[in-house]
Amino acid sequence: MRTESIDFDKYVALSKIKDTHRNQVAIIQLNNNTIHLYSQYKSYIDMFAFVLVLDGDCNISVDKKITRLVKNDIAIISPNMLIGASCPSDDFKGFLLLLNNSYFEGLSTTNPGLRQIIFSILINDSSIYNLSEDQKQSLCVSMNLIRSEILRSSDNIDLIIDYSVSIFLFQTLDFLSLVNVNLKTKNVHARLLFLKFILLVYDNFKKEHNIEFYARELCISKTYLSRIIQKTTNRTANYFISAMLISEACRLLAFTNLTLQNIAEELYFSDQSAFGKFFKTKKGLSPFKYRNSMPSE
Repeated sequence: MRTESIDFDKYVALSKIKDTHRNQVAIIQLNNNTIHLYSQYKSYIDMFAFVLVLDGDCNISVDKKITRLVKNDIAIISPNMLIGASCPSDDFKGFLLLLNNSYFEGLSTTNPGLRQIIFSILINDSSIYNLSEDQKQSLCVSMNLIRSEILRSSDNIDLIIDYSVSIFLFQTLDFLSLVNVNLKTKNVHARLLFLKFILLVYDNFKKEHNIEFYARELCISKTYLSRIIQKTTNRTANYFISAMLISEACRLLAFTNLTLQNIAEELYFSDQSAFGKFFKTKKGLSPFKYRNSMPSE
């Protein structure tokens, strides 16, 4: 099985996907035959992917962990994850929705609540969730709507696609309550404070690496913010800042030709050495070795 680094355009070309919108949004109806197109290789992807299983089951590999997707499951894949699919049942049917990374970032700028999808993946141990039959049917209707809009032309098609995709994403968040799945408190104030914190991190993680900045922006003490985050998630505030930094560093190393010095500057490290030490601490290898471990084109 081959392993490749694949951005949106390359994935669409390799998979011969016809239902796309401006190289930003693509949707595919999956079945026993189409799954075999994706079983030939695993891919580090630079996009968001949503796999909705309508019937049957198949294997999905996410960062080397293999799970059996079954009827009514939805899998949410974020950029720079290693994914693959294989062994579908004869009756397997589903949808695959792909969103270009920059397109998702644009949507989340307009609708900040969508950023919760990213942090739901950081908070939870799994990116696979089982829906009720009604929830699955609702998302199926939304995916069919996106597909039908992609296939037709309209003077307002960009706006229509944006709204259609946003509806699907907000439905997903509403059904799964993703950001709340593993929160450890029912305290409304703590949950709201955590949400404000993660939205701030999403907007500022490249430039602001220290918890002091976020506490100041929230008009609370560093100690109080740390305590709330720890009680709410069983993780430190620095975990979320570092997770976003590492995710972006991996994306830049895998999908751009920026030098290590350029990446260190992009992520506001004092120098390349500081970036290298941070990366090795979190990933267990240097940025140079990580980039060289990526599959060649």
